[in-house]
Amino acid sequence: MENSRQLHVFRGLSALIVTIGHAKIIFWVGGLMYLQKYPISSWGIADYFLFPIDLASSAGQEFVIVFFVLSGFFITHSFKKNKWSLNAFYINRFLRIFPPYIFAVLISVFVYFWIDRLNPEIFHTIIPRATNVRMLNSFTELNWTNFLRSLVFLDTLKHDYIAGNFSLWSLFHEACFYLGIPFLLNRLKITAIVSFLLVAIGANFFLYNNLILMFLLYYSFSFFAGAYLYDLLIVKKVEVKINKIVSRFLVLVLFIGTLGVGLLEINMLSVLFPVLFSVVTIHSLLNFPIRKGVKIGSFFGDISYTLYLLHLPIFYLGYTVLSLMFGKFIFYERYYWLFVLLAIPISYVAYLLVEKQSINLIKKLKKNKN
Repeated sequence: MENSRQLHVFRGLSALIVTIGHAKIIFWVGGLMYLQKYPISSWGIADYFLFPIDLASSAGQEFVIVFFVLSGFFITHSFKKNKWSLNAFYINRFLRIFPPYIFAVLISVFVYFWIDRLNPEIFHTIIPRATNVRMLNSFTELNWTNFLRSLVFLDTLKHDYIAGNFSLWSLFHEACFYLGIPFLLNRLKITAIVSFLLVAIGANFFLYNNLILMFLLYYSFSFFAGAYLYDLLIVKKVEVKINKIVSRFLVLVLFIGTLGVGLLEINMLSVLFPVLFSVVTIHSLLNFPIRKGVKIGSFFGDISYTLYLLHLPIFYLGYTVLSLMFGKFIFYERYYWLFVLLAIPISYVAYLLVEKQSINLIKKLKKNKN
């Protein structure tokens, strides 16, 4: 598929935006509470510039939905290109997804045990702040039952994720898509329409406690929109006549809109805006590829999955170190940019150790089969 590397860059940049958004949750939190602690009357000139940037990094979930659209697009491409048998497809997906995932689960648990040794106060002090409450609650849920649930992408019994690594929530929905897509490849149009109707209904009833209903009524549309887009653009070669300037402008407007709905947290728009943004961006990149910055963008594309899985335990450990250094719990400070920068090389090393090996194994199996 020509210019497919462009989409790899898109995925990498989306992973970076998710990472920044989650770093803000751990180290900074929300705008209204920040304003209570630091009223505008106390701001310097730099604050007027930095505060909007802080707010713009609130679209973590929306850019996970971008992943879902890209996943639908790439998995459909993989099926068409490789003509997978059912067994071969599931083996391929297992090898691609599970080793980095289980590595992230183990690292998350390991980090929590080290935090308890370094600064046990974090897990034994009630502080009325979302990050601290989550860390305390998820530590109390560290047991064999929840660990085993995590191995099949399930949340904990109290609907969190193992060792507070809430990035893992998306893997269940990826797995649901993988299970269904082989049987729906020849029905992508009707599947996309039905899943859109389901999200139009389901977005008003966000069912956190039922993962299957969440997939069907909220997230399935993202995957099947990407799959159907591949069918339209690549298989059926449908042409959309639009010039480069208009295409880039639409991408920019929808990017800003996606950041905006992340800030406003409107359920329906939090699905539809990222999907529309993804569809327009995919079309733009395939037809009007960007030539500058592709190398560094490809780097982020390569490590995107590992970065997505590992950044939260890195942040939790960083939060613990800061609390030890300053003798207090740190928040509403902008240390989160520092830990985003630290998460990148750490994730790259983990990518080489685990994910890259999974990719090489898949390539070897394909070669042996041929």
